Amino acid sequence: MNNMNNNGDYDNTRDVFERGRVPEKNMFLYISSIVMIIFAAIGLFLVLMALIGFGALAGVVSSQVEGAGGIGLLAGAVATFAALLASISSLVQLYAGVQGLKTAKENDSNRARRCFIIGIILLVLAVFSLLANGITLQTLLALAIPGAYTYGAKQVRDQGEEYRY
Repeated sequence: MNNMNNNGDYDNTRDVFERGRVPEKNMFLYISSIVMIIFAAIGLFLVLMALIGFGALAGVVSSQVEGAGGIGLLAGAVATFAALLASISSLVQLYAGVQGLKTAKENDSNRARRCFIIGIILLVLAVFSLLANGITLQTLLALAIPGAYTYGAKQVRDQGEEYRY
C-alpha cells in the first residue's frame, strides 16, 4: 500500500481509514488529569476550612484582647490573601484537569497545545515550590503530577499531527 500523497508526504489519513485505527486515549494525560481534579477539590475544601478557622481565630483575638481590633483585622486580611492565592491555584489545577480529561478522551491536538502550555506553567510553579520548601513528598508529587500531565499533553499534541483525518 502506497501512502504517499502528491506532496511526497505520507498520508496517514488513508492509513487510518483503511486499517480502522483510531488513536486511543492517552493514559498519562487521563490519569494525571483525574489526580489534578482530586487535588484541586481537596485544595478548595482546605481553603474553605482555613477561612472558617481564620475567621474564628480573628473573632477570638479581637474579643479577648482589649484594643486588638486592628490585629484581628490584619489577621483576617492576611488569611483572605492566602486563601485567595490558594483558591486561584486550585482553580487553575481544576481547569487543567478538566481540559486534560477532554483532551485525553477526544485526542484533540489543538486542545493538547493549551494543556501543554498549562502543564509547563504548573511545572514552573512546582519547581518554585520545590526550591522554596525543599524536597518533601508533597513537593515531589507537586512536580510529578504536572510532569506526567505535560508529557501526556505533548504525546496527544504530537499524535494529533500523526493521525490527521
